[in-house]
Amino acid sequence: MENIVEKLKALSLAQKLVAGGGVLMLIASFMPWYSFSELGFSFTQSGWAAPGSIWSLLAVLISLAAAGAVLAASIGNIKLPDLGPSTTWGMVHG
Repeated sequence: MENIVEKLKALSLAQKLVAGGGVLMLIASFMPWYSFSELGFSFTQSGWAAPGSIWSLLAVLISLAAAGAVLAASIGNIKLPDLGPSTTWGMVHG
């Protein structure tokens, strides 16, 4: 457990923001994203509800994938694939 805490503390600020943003996006996707109330009628929609839920689901999945890539590379000691001669994962994550 201490080893994981040390690895989390060793993350750069950008990596911490990406990982925290992914978790925050997952939590926020279950909360109401918009609501309507008129003449005694009201409803709310979360990020998982239609209409237009494909875009909110896409945003949640992309943020979770980014957070997973940051955490897998730093905590899980997983080597991510090479991106090319002039781009590194450090440049992608900040």
